[in-house]
Amino acid sequence: MSPDTPIAPTLSPAAPKPVPMEFSSPLTSTALSPLPPGKKDPQTQALGWFCVIESVLGVALWIHGQSSGWRSLTAVGYMIVFDAMGMGVNIWSKAEAAWRSIRRPYG
Repeated sequence: MSPDTPIAPTLSPAAPKPVPMEFSSPLTSTALSPLPPGKKDPQTQALGWFCVIESVLGVALWIHGQSSGWRSLTAVGYMIVFDAMGMGVNIWSKAEAAWRSIRRPYG
């Protein structure tokens, strides 16, 4: 090879035509679309059930701590109950479409 020979192949003078990047599949149109209003989101349902189970566990610990006199167990039950309440309010506020349309007065 001589030093004047280019390493990369030369391109032809005619530029290639662009290829359209559309791809439609029956799976992608349904998989990426939002859920219909009548359907529940499985993640929201799982979080809702976790919230219910967590609140039952917290109430049980709270009552057992109150009845046995263990203040630390009462405090743990108290924290679990209010954690479940916070999670429930978060799930409920996401489910309510009306809350999204109301403008907050503080900005």
